[in-house]
Amino acid sequence: MSDSATVSPTEQEVVDIIRRIQQSQGVQTGIPKIHEFIKASRPAWVLSEKRLRDIRRKHNLVPSDSTTSLTSGTHVFTGPMKKLHLKYILGGDGPTVPFLEDIPAELCDINAPREATSKFISDLIELRDVDALKRWDSTCLFCARRAQALYSIPGVTLHVEPPTVLVTALPLCSMTNACARKAGTLMENAMMDPNGPIMKEASVYTMS
Repeated sequence: MSDSATVSPTEQEVVDIIRRIQQSQGVQTGIPKIHEFIKASRPAWVLSEKRLRDIRRKHNLVPSDSTTSLTSGTHVFTGPMKKLHLKYILGGDGPTVPFLEDIPAELCDINAPREATSKFISDLIELRDVDALKRWDSTCLFCARRAQALYSIPGVTLHVEPPTVLVTALPLCSMTNACARKAGTLMENAMMDPNGPIMKEASVYTMS
């Protein structure tokens, strides 16, 4: 098959990759961002946003009502707060960028609602990706061009002391080119390894 060949993925293939993206990016991840990740990691796939949305709905992968409420900003955390240790690790074993963040104590309980926790972490990672990229001022992991984006996978352990999120981040020149596809393959393989460092840490995002 040539590099320009395209293929329509099966419904099960789409379901599998939606679950992997939700696992790494949070269940709140919307259709446009899911579609962006799929285009980056599966450039040969012909998949419209409409079909992606229909498959997600058919297989009950749409965020629940409680998740929607959080997204709309109507959910308010009123209890005590804890300090969350958020650490970005460049390329898995490179230099680190630490952050200290406030997090509602109720989200650090081992029985905390997954939807609320995923929403909180996803929003936080989206903000800190930008800060981490600026502080690294790095080049793309796969070429010599200036990094413009981060491919991030958070490993979450909130019910320990201190609550901790370790983010494996790959600096990329783009999220839509060959470098992004290499990053997607690398991260996908790491996510599928049950004994790997990402899955060991990612207790919140482990699929049942």
